[in-house]
Amino acid sequence: MAPGKTAQPDNTEKPGASVSPVSSDPGKATIGKVSALKLKQKKHTVTVSWKKLTGAKGYQICYSTSKKWKGKKQKLVSKNKAVIKKLKKEKTYYFRVQAYRLEGKKKVYGAWSNMKKIKIKK
Repeated sequence: MAPGKTAQPDNTEKPGASVSPVSSDPGKATIGKVSALKLKQKKHTVTVSWKKLTGAKGYQICYSTSKKWKGKKQKLVSKNKAVIKKLKKEKTYYFRVQAYRLEGKKKVYGAWSNMKKIKIKK
């Protein structure tokens, strides 16, 4: 009976080996979601900042005057802070940010941050 009992751990190890590729999929999602998005307005510019993510090579900022992101503009930056200039006064802008990292030459993006809005004054 002892040989039969040792066969059971061998069977459990084989499914465990098949779990390894599944664990590599979460490895691709290690970038995560950008958090602590902050917006500061001064004249016709907005300073966008957020919490730095480990493993991120850079960030993509997306902003628009539409909640549905029609006519959106995007900007790639390498730091966790950026200044967006030439915004129109009395307009409300919506901002969101996502991190990316490089796999070879391909960019792999994380999830978008929560959307924040700001109204441009003066």
